[in-house]
Amino acid sequence: MVDVADLNADKNFFEVSELAVMSLEELQILWDSVPTEDQAYLVRVFEREADKRQVVEDLDECRMARHFLEQYQQMGFVPAADVWLKVPVAVREQYRLPFVDETAVDETTHGSNAAAPLAKKSGLPKWLLLLALPFACLVIFAVIRMATAGSRRSDEEAVSVLPSATPSPTATLTPTITPSPLPPTATPFSLSGFDDTIASGERASRDYYPVQLQVFPNRQTLPRVYIVQEQDIAIAEWRFDPNPDVVSWLSGMIIRPVLGVPFSPANLDLFRSLDAESVFVVTMNTGDVLQFVFAERRQVGRAETAFFQQDKPGLVLVLMGETFADGSPTDLRYLVEASYPIHQEIARLQADAQASVVPMGTSQFIEDSSLTVQDARLVASNNLPPDLAYALIDVQVLSTSNAVSPSAWQWWLELPASERLTLDPNASAVGTCASVNTDIPAATATCVSLGFITANTIENGRLLVTSNTDEETVFDVQFTPVALELSASSLDVQLERVSYTTDSLTVEARIFNATEEALTITATDISLILGFVPQPSGMTIHPAFEPATLQPTTAMDISLNFPYSGEGYGMLTMMERVWAIQIQ
Repeated sequence: MVDVADLNADKNFFEVSELAVMSLEELQILWDSVPTEDQAYLVRVFEREADKRQVVEDLDECRMARHFLEQYQQMGFVPAADVWLKVPVAVREQYRLPFVDETAVDETTHGSNAAAPLAKKSGLPKWLLLLALPFACLVIFAVIRMATAGSRRSDEEAVSVLPSATPSPTATLTPTITPSPLPPTATPFSLSGFDDTIASGERASRDYYPVQLQVFPNRQTLPRVYIVQEQDIAIAEWRFDPNPDVVSWLSGMIIRPVLGVPFSPANLDLFRSLDAESVFVVTMNTGDVLQFVFAERRQVGRAETAFFQQDKPGLVLVLMGETFADGSPTDLRYLVEASYPIHQEIARLQADAQASVVPMGTSQFIEDSSLTVQDARLVASNNLPPDLAYALIDVQVLSTSNAVSPSAWQWWLELPASERLTLDPNASAVGTCASVNTDIPAATATCVSLGFITANTIENGRLLVTSNTDEETVFDVQFTPVALELSASSLDVQLERVSYTTDSLTVEARIFNATEEALTITATDISLILGFVPQPSGMTIHPAFEPATLQPTTAMDISLNFPYSGEGYGMLTMMERVWAIQIQ
């Protein structure tokens, strides 16, 4: 029987090569020694990545686990919440080595600060050191997942996937190109934390620059998403972030952007899979979306610079950082060129020039119907963050000789910053009119509510409607701001003095109305609870206070009297503000 103490006797971290030669029993013992909450976290990380990649087969799970191990071996990637971080080689080496007397800590002396001498010795932040241990657990979990998944398949298949129980050349986990790559998926950096990634580049003070790249290998699969950093060429060296999820935009190239994609087996497979069906979408910081189509893929020498020319609209992707086995850069690298369809720009310019903006309250014919924007307003909701609101637009649709289906049309809300929002079903449901999915019979007028989610500070926008004939109609929209529910709680209250006698407690306060409406104060807006313990609960006392109306931008001083019987504590409530009172 193997004891976990024997495995951990002189090590606190195992390299992938060491785990590869352990038996499944030894790996299971190591995994069982991981705290339960850490196990649960790592299982969530693994399942989250499997869901993103739409992995359902055991073989694909094993390939994904192998991908995790390769990412750690090559760049030291470890999971941290919803993103991935790189652990420096020095940190991994620090944790790989056995404990020695100089770094040992007397637990009876230092207690929970046992990691402090280690951090001091290495000169690195403690949080960075601690990242190595969770990833050691993920490595164990990934290897176990590969082994247990492989055991459910035939022995012939398992030979090429499982780590061998004895050291052999075929069992060593080395970086390889997976013959069947996992489906492209959104990376952690494309979902959260991308602002810091973009800002960490060498971006100059520019008003227009790319922030995201989406690569569609074909029109049926999900895109591979990258975050874009701006980088300069310094002394003929193009610096770039080795993170395979972050591409580098060559500073200042706008007409024909040149983006460097860091080399990784997955990115190499992606380059090789691109063909005439591939589409590239670049999102700019202003919200503009530029679409490019595949033109050519070829291998070029490292000295070639012709693709830097800004002589025509387009996009260039360069696979950067590929090396030979000895670490030297390869002579050739992949380059993909994409063209910018001019017709989409011409169509946009013609639409902007020809489309007339229809004011609110004015009807406009679309196919067999007449549309009129009747109302537009912002509505706050507890289901949204405080800075967001539902933008509701009520449109009257009058059908003529034929029935009309508004759901067959395309609806967008365009904001002043050129950002286009699509319909949101939850927002549309808040409206008071019929759903956009309602079919309208012939010669019938129906009000339809269109809902979008936007910032609660917008004042205007444009409603864009595209019919089945691709004809676009533009309506001007002026939004009524979010309605504020004013009450006594909207008043500013300043507690000035609390005094007492043997039978009376007096509260003096100043109240200011900073709103634009007159607000009334009644005795029910003020209450006091007295008791002999802190934060007492008991009978609520209201003062003898006549209702008073406070006009906008005016203030008033009030003096309130409550009966008192020697209690030591009180809870005073005024306009939904609560004060704790201690009477000495």
